[in-house]
Amino acid sequence: MPVCAAASSFALNQRGEACDSVLVISIARIVSPEAPTNGPTLALAKVLEVLKGPAHLKQVNASYASHGHFASPASKVQTGKDYIAFLSQVEGHHWVFEGAVGLEPVSSEYRVRRMKAGKIVTETLSHSNYLNAIRFYAQPIRVSISQLFNDRKRFLGKRVEVTGYYHSHFEYSGLYEQKEDMDKYVENPSISGAIHNGLWVMPFSKPGFEGKIQFTNDASVRIIGVFRYNVSQPDLGVGHLNGWPAELTSLELFEPVK
Repeated sequence: MPVCAAASSFALNQRGEACDSVLVISIARIVSPEAPTNGPTLALAKVLEVLKGPAHLKQVNASYASHGHFASPASKVQTGKDYIAFLSQVEGHHWVFEGAVGLEPVSSEYRVRRMKAGKIVTETLSHSNYLNAIRFYAQPIRVSISQLFNDRKRFLGKRVEVTGYYHSHFEYSGLYEQKEDMDKYVENPSISGAIHNGLWVMPFSKPGFEGKIQFTNDASVRIIGVFRYNVSQPDLGVGHLNGWPAELTSLELFEPVK
């Protein structure tokens, strides 16, 4: 196979973090837009391997731009070929990241760019090393609640894996570093309006991850979700009555720690 030179202006780690799913696919059918519209092309594909995203995916319909700046790479996408697809979800539909550039032909080697000592360098990775790099970048960041609070800007919008003690009741869904951190808020209603020292957990799964959510109350749990806080007014907070300093949303995992 020839060497595939990734044409993306984003580094591999940036694409891995930004995309909802990264898949190895085999394109079965391509549906082009009706001329003379500028509508997207639709690729119907079989999923060969999930590098990031819902593990149960077996097939996917992915749209990509086939005109303007992406006309040339779009014309090279073929049925019966295998690709690595970097996909983002927009209103429930899969879109190829950066138009057709996000469909990279499966190859023996890949040239990728990355930052090193403030400079952009190019390196060549074998197929297996390339897939392993994607898997690595697709992993959520393992972090403690204290680290999230101490460096909020760094983790804003990132997929994180956090463990802690979870408690919920009416209008309450909180994850704390340890049970003792929670007790003073649960047992003392007079300070219920104060900012908590835990994370508000939005109790909804990311589409496709419903099977990974096992809500368990009053227990030590592991959660994977997106970390957010009120950027415009950090002191105001988020969650119920804006009483929480930060939150976890788009849950991909919620399980008891055994």
